[in-house]
Amino acid sequence: MSNEFVLREFYTVFPASRAVDDFPPIAYHIHQGHRVPDYRLGWVVTVTEAEELLGPAPEGRDVIDYYRYDILPSRWGTTKAKSDLQPPNLMIWSYETGRESQHKNEAYLLLYVAQNSTEDLKMVKEHKEELITRFSAVLPVSRDIGDFPPIAYCIYQGYRVPDYFLGWVVTVKEAIQLLGPAPEGREAIGYYRYELLPSRWRKTKAKSDLKPPDLILWIYETGRESQHKNEAHLLLYVAQNSNEDLKMVKEHKEELITRSIEAFGFTSERQEKVNWYRLK
Repeated sequence: MSNEFVLREFYTVFPASRAVDDFPPIAYHIHQGHRVPDYRLGWVVTVTEAEELLGPAPEGRDVIDYYRYDILPSRWGTTKAKSDLQPPNLMIWSYETGRESQHKNEAYLLLYVAQNSTEDLKMVKEHKEELITRFSAVLPVSRDIGDFPPIAYCIYQGYRVPDYFLGWVVTVKEAIQLLGPAPEGREAIGYYRYELLPSRWRKTKAKSDLKPPDLILWIYETGRESQHKNEAHLLLYVAQNSNEDLKMVKEHKEELITRSIEAFGFTSERQEKVNWYRLK
């Protein structure tokens, strides 16, 4: 048995983004053999979107400085926030993380409320419930099929809208019962996504403008039955909260759900149990 120390990959230890309650270590400390990088808690937006939110800067003023030192402190003062909460800030965002694919080549800003300093982490931890409660009130973890979520990645009531998926949360065991075991040597998720479900979808004779269902690993608590909460789960889904998918669901909801139930092998009772589920 080797005593050689194996250093974990940097991006395994420090992912490019984390959920609000997945606190990073304190910046610049050594953690698992690496120097901890800066993290910011906030929203990545295009410069165009920032201008729509914050307004244009006066002629001759630097936009970033105007927002940082004039607009945001002024707006913060009107929120009547607790005195121990610091006002939000912003910076130019030059990274790929958080960019929408259709706007990936545009200029971006990060609008942020905290960093991974000792003081800021303490602030977020102490007021996390307020932050999360407000976020979940605006963007709940699950929604009825007719309660359409906003379009993903837009700013809605001060928050960046997360991904929502319309579907059913099931255990991996139940998925195997519905879809059958994968052939020997095949990765089950890939087999279901790229072979089995497209094949079953074609047999349903659904309209050509409806896209086939899909599935992903489901690591969240939402939708799990209490007696199976510690088992591995999948989300079998039929749509996301993109422009195109929301339009598809609104126009073809009944057929989309009926055909998807058929493709997944569900019984008709499942029609009443489909929900929108929030990622993160």
